[in-house]
Order: sequence, then C-alpha cells, then structure tokens
Amino acid sequence: MAAAGWAAEATGVAGLEAAATVAAGWAAAGRAEADLEAEGSEAAARAAAARVVVVMAAEGWAAAAREEADLAVAATEGVVRAAEEKAEAGLAAAARAAARAAARAAAARAAAAREGAAREAEGWVAARAEGARAAVARAAAGLAEAARAAARAAAGSKAAATEVARAEAARAVATVAEAREAVERAAAAAAAAAAALAEVAAALAAPESALTASLNLRLANVSPGETVLIHAAASGVGVASVQLARAAGARVLVTVGSAAKLELAQSLGASGGALRHDGPWLEAVRAAAPGGKVDAVLDCVAGAYAEQNVEALGVDGRWVLYSLLSGPEMPEGLAKGFLATLMKKR
Repeated sequence: MAAAGWAAEATGVAGLEAAATVAAGWAAAGRAEADLEAEGSEAAARAAAARVVVVMAAEGWAAAAREEADLAVAATEGVVRAAEEKAEAGLAAAARAAARAAARAAAARAAAAREGAAREAEGWVAARAEGARAAVARAAAGLAEAARAAARAAAGSKAAATEVARAEAARAVATVAEAREAVERAAAAAAAAAAALAEVAAALAAPESALTASLNLRLANVSPGETVLIHAAASGVGVASVQLARAAGARVLVTVGSAAKLELAQSLGASGGALRHDGPWLEAVRAAAPGGKVDAVLDCVAGAYAEQNVEALGVDGRWVLYSLLSGPEMPEGLAKGFLATLMKKR
C-alpha cells in the first residue's frame, strides 16, 4: 500500500511538470505567431496584444506550474523519505518477524529431525541388535554342532584307538605267549641237555667214583656192624661210599655242607651226620655213634679235620686219607703230639 501511494504521488508530480512544459511550448508558439501577425492589420495587433497577454498568462501559469511542481516535488520527496523510513521500519519488523518465524520453523524442523533421527537410530540399533542376536544364535548353533561333531570324531577316534590298542595288546599277548612258550621250550631243552650231560657225567664219573669208594672201603677194612664216618658225603665219591658201606652192612655217619645234602645222604642210607657250616662236628658224630666212637674215617679234607678225626676214632680205628682239600698242613699244636695220640688208637 505504501508503494502504491508513492507511485500515485510520483505520477502527479510528473503531470505538473508536463503541464509546465506544454505551457512553455504554448507560450513559445504564441510568441512566434504574434511575431508573424504583427506585420498585419490592427486585428493582427490586437491579436498580437492578446497573444502577448496570453503569453504572459501562459508564462505566469508556467511559473505557477513550476512553483507548484517544485512544491509537489518537495512534498513528494518528503513523502518518499517518510515512506522509505516507514518501509525500512516495516521491513525491519517484517524481517524480525520473518526471522522469528524462520527460527521457530527451524526449531520445529530440528525437533522433528531429532525425533526422526532418534526413531531411526532406535530402529537401527534394534535392527542391529536383532541381527547381532541372530548372528550370535547362529554362531552358538554352529559351535554346538561343531562340538557335537568333534565329540563324535573324538568318540570315533577313541573307539578306533581302543580297537587299535586292543589289537596291539592282543598281538603283544600273543608275542609274550610265544616268547613264554619259546622260553619254556628252551628251558625244557636246556633241562634235557643238562640231564643228558649229568647222565653222561655220571656215566663217565660212576666208574671212577665207585672204584675210589670201593678201594677206600677195602683199605678201611670195613666189616658189618662197624660205624664209618664219611666226609663230603654228597660228592661223587661220597655218594658211592655211602651206598657201598651200607651194602657192606656198616653204620654210616656223614658230614655235609647243607641240610639238603644231609637229606640226600640219609636217603642213600646214612644214619645221621653234621653240617660243617655249623662249626666243629665232633660232638654231633660222637652223639650219633655207638659208644661215641667210629671204626673208620673216609677223609678227603685232610688238615682242617685231622684233630677231630683222631678224636672220633676208637681203638683200632682206621683213617683213610684220599685227598687234601683243606691243605696238607696239620693244625697248630697238633703236630707235636699227633703221633702219640695216633698210637693210643692201637
């Protein structure tokens, strides 16, 4: 509306200026026409005078028009300035209102954007969470299946390993059984070989042992009912001597190195005896011999048994020495009176 008013006022000012311009043109035309008619008649003079009046009037009118135009221009300029000031004030107010409206609209759009962004973020987070849960569930299911597969594989491997172990154990047992059988066969073969060797040795030694035992008994002049002491009765010559003495009807006492050997001698016919590892055997022999004395001694030990042999012999006793297993020396102190002690046995 202010702009329309400014346009109307500007149009009025322009009209006044145009009228002034027309009046000025008209005055100029009147002056020219007056100049042309001055040369004519009186009428021309009166016309000229009239024209002068007209011109003067026109000039006055023009001057008034110019003054009115100047006033209108000044008024128009004031109106324009006032309108401009009003427009500026209105524009500022409108700008401020528009700014406030724009701010409110921006705030509303920001709030809506925040709400939309929040909703989108919530939806995105929910979708991602759901996807993550689904992925975790799928991963858990895959792990469970892998664990079951591993368990099945382990069970299969264990079963296979157990079967292999059983097979290996069976082969090992079979190998051990074969080895045991081989050892048993080897032991049986060794025992058979040992028995054969023993038989051969016995066969080879029997004649010599028997001949030595027979010679010793003949030298001892053993008679039935007499008591014979045989040392090392478990040796080859001793075993033969025990049997031949018993066959001759004599009573047999022995000395041996162990209880097993004593049992062997007793199984062959010995009445009793002593173990040499238990110490001096004299008292055990005296306890087993009738009258505490023996009639003959078959000795292969010699020096270590010399004193006890002499003490064990009765009157007219015989001492047959056929080896020197303990050496030829007499015990210390026995040599001086040995012959005298031996002579007492006559």
